[in-house]
Amino acid sequence: MASNPPPPSQPPQPPTAPPSAPPTGYPAAGYPPAYGQSYPQTYAAQPYTPTPHMPIKRNFMLILAQTLAIIQGALGVLLGLGFIFLGIAAGGVISSINLHNVNGFNLAGAATGVLIGVGVVALIISILVIIAAVRTGHPSQVARWLLAAFEVLGFIGSLQALLARTSVGSNSNGVIYTVVILVIEGLIIYGLVIDPATYRAFARKNIH
Repeated sequence: MASNPPPPSQPPQPPTAPPSAPPTGYPAAGYPPAYGQSYPQTYAAQPYTPTPHMPIKRNFMLILAQTLAIIQGALGVLLGLGFIFLGIAAGGVISSINLHNVNGFNLAGAATGVLIGVGVVALIISILVIIAAVRTGHPSQVARWLLAAFEVLGFIGSLQALLARTSVGSNSNGVIYTVVILVIEGLIIYGLVIDPATYRAFARKNIH
């Protein structure tokens, strides 16, 4: 009688051992990190870089306002230089006709000083207007509001001059000249402050 074959042998079993501990610095799965223990930093902190100023999309009214302000400033420069040269010439003329000292008052020096002083002030203001008009498009909120404030003051002065001319019945040429100045200043103010496209362009956080 043949004997039964022996049962097949079982495959070798791996040795039973406790699971190895997680690497140092990492908590075990399912467990929060111990008090005072933090996860290792895998990425270095990136240095902060400030956001550069982005150029604005200039609209038609902003370009028109800048152009008118630059023309206004250029005319002011010419006017200031004219007052300075006029003061120098007036001083020479008054001195030549021997009116430089009337009742102890130096008339030539006073006339020259007043005209030159007016010319210097007009020259400085006009140069600042040109600089502010150019800087507004870079863009610069400070230049924009300074230019707008100057134009508002000029608009108020021109309006008062127009009311004074019309109340005394001045000639039509003076009234038309004042109205033209009012229109120019009004367009500059609208293009810098009131125009919706300009307001949206300057409403971003990174424009100073």
